[in-house]
Amino acid sequence: MSLVDAIRERLRFPAACTAMGSEPFIVFPPVSAAQVRDAEAALGFPLPALLRDIYVNVGNGGFGPGCGLFGLQGGDRRRWNAVDLYHSFRHRHTSHERCGEKLLPICTWGCSYFFCIDCALPSAPVLAFDEGAHGHGPWGCAFGLHAASFEEWMQRWVKGEDLWKTFNAVGAPIFWFEEHPIANDNAG
Repeated sequence: MSLVDAIRERLRFPAACTAMGSEPFIVFPPVSAAQVRDAEAALGFPLPALLRDIYVNVGNGGFGPGCGLFGLQGGDRRRWNAVDLYHSFRHRHTSHERCGEKLLPICTWGCSYFFCIDCALPSAPVLAFDEGAHGHGPWGCAFGLHAASFEEWMQRWVKGEDLWKTFNAVGAPIFWFEEHPIANDNAG
């Protein structure tokens, strides 16, 4: 059985379709190959093959780890989609180090916890991202490797692994006052 078929099989059981029970479970209708190409053009890079297959042959998000995979523009009608989030993360901090190029947010666990696919690498590893761990330090302290590939990550979800339990807080948070000791000395 292919991984796409295994995902479809898991979707037959609504209680197992997302890890977060706070939102109603919805599988958004699949998108067309043209919509995937439009999203890739908006992103400026190709999506991993498995993610394209999921969007075209299973659905445009709403199911999967966390609160479900983010959809693409024009398909998933939730307030967030992968394309807009990517651009938001990339341009959030214009005065210093930006969030990594080709790190595509793929799902959230709520608050500041996200998983991102590193689309710059052929294996498309999945990184855990804790935006709260960033503070005012380097973005690298907010990311940690969660799976060697998007395919491995989705296989783990299909098999029922609780991916939240393996999220782990990543890096050491760096807070503004730790980087600016003069301000800290003046506070006391």
